[in-house]
Amino acid sequence: MHTHLEIVMPPTEDVVAIVDKILAPFSENNENEDDHHLEKFWDWYQIGGRWSGSKYEARFDPKLIQEFRDWMVEEKITVSGIVFGKEELSPESQIPKVDKKWNEMFPSETFIPCPLFKHSGLELPNDIMRLGDMPERVTCARVIICAPKYDYDKDTATDDVEAEFMLSDSIYNGLNFIDTAWDKKVSTAVEMRKNFMKDAKEPYKTQMMPNDDWLVVTVDYHS
Repeated sequence: MHTHLEIVMPPTEDVVAIVDKILAPFSENNENEDDHHLEKFWDWYQIGGRWSGSKYEARFDPKLIQEFRDWMVEEKITVSGIVFGKEELSPESQIPKVDKKWNEMFPSETFIPCPLFKHSGLELPNDIMRLGDMPERVTCARVIICAPKYDYDKDTATDDVEAEFMLSDSIYNGLNFIDTAWDKKVSTAVEMRKNFMKDAKEPYKTQMMPNDDWLVVTVDYHS
């Protein structure tokens, strides 16, 4: 099963390396005894994937998205197959028409392929974005909030990063998956994390608390 994960992390020039480091302890193949207490929830993942473009799409009113899909029905646009969870326009000759309509209804600084379909690719620019630029509507099935490891002797954050906070839309109780009270919004998870840290002392609080310059990374993982 493919699942949508968003990772909130301090800014970095090597997002891929940090994502690899953050997710390593949660791998189903991780046999490190120090990580025995952690939930092992993935066997494969990639940045973007079937959820590529989800943060871009969240900028827009769902009613407008539905209007776009209604237009496709009226124009008899056809799709076939599913690749990484995205529908494929078939025949491909429809792509220019669909992309043109998408950019008319959802204008951006540059012309982009419609993110709802396979031809848009498996990684789009907004899959990695500033937390401060993230649409409030963004949801996912799991969120991980990271933070720098803290050197308490020197009272400062280090360059190393680790997962500090995680929420999932359901938990396994040994028999069944039970829905949690989380509304699936990344913004809600960030506010919960900030609330947990509101009484922390400085400089720890400022260095460890998510801010607008932190990054939010879309990840597609399989379990």
